[in-house]
Amino acid sequence: MLAMWLGFYFSTLSVEKRVTRLSLAADCQLHLQACSATLSDGGEVLFEMSPKNPSPTESILLTAKFSGSKPERVEVLFEGKDMYMGFLQYELAAGRDYATFQGEGSLSVCIRSLMEWIAVLRVEMGDSIYELPFEFETIHLR
Repeated sequence: MLAMWLGFYFSTLSVEKRVTRLSLAADCQLHLQACSATLSDGGEVLFEMSPKNPSPTESILLTAKFSGSKPERVEVLFEGKDMYMGFLQYELAAGRDYATFQGEGSLSVCIRSLMEWIAVLRVEMGDSIYELPFEFETIHLR
């Protein structure tokens, strides 16, 4: 009985995943256009926020389209580039083909009128998690 319980216990423990943060997506401002990046496995992702030039007071539609890769889970974390803005993490739901993931997120309002952000797309595949950072900015008129 103890052996059966121990077998169940150890089978339910989560496996530690290796996290790899890739370089900042070059020459792309996410608040103006969709941005693409290449994953370590050779697949590509096109990441987009809508509306363009998002406001910190409205929700944002987040879409990640994959080719050559089939992620198991996709999340987006928003980080202030030069300032801590709280814990802003959103899971994206997989479409029927598991090539498109989509969800809604929102930002914190800052006392600055111009806020610089990093959107980190976290892509989980097998025993790895890839973090793909994208820059964008918001303007908040008071």
